Amino acid sequence: MLATMPAARAAPMPPPLVMIDPGHGGKDPGCTGPDGVHEKTITLLVGLDLRQALLASRKFRVAMTRMRDVFVSLADRVAMAERAQADAFVSLHCNHLPDPALRG
Repeated sequence: MLATMPAARAAPMPPPLVMIDPGHGGKDPGCTGPDGVHEKTITLLVGLDLRQALLASRKFRVAMTRMRDVFVSLADRVAMAERAQADAFVSLHCNHLPDPALRG
């Protein structure tokens, strides 16, 4: 009688890779609010929080184009995502409107 071999199992697919791109950074502050806060600061803080939330879900792998206040060129940001073979690229930006009553 022939011994039966267990069926080969396919390796599980890794979770999708999300590349988070906090806009601006380093020498490029982005917009500046009336309180003097730069867009680069807000996008980095939001990006780091988003990273933590995605990792905590255990449903995603996460990479960042920057994790501190440094300038990364647009071409380098794209190249990082391509090299990592990211499944999603989330570019974070925010704007400043001089009139707080404006909505859209």
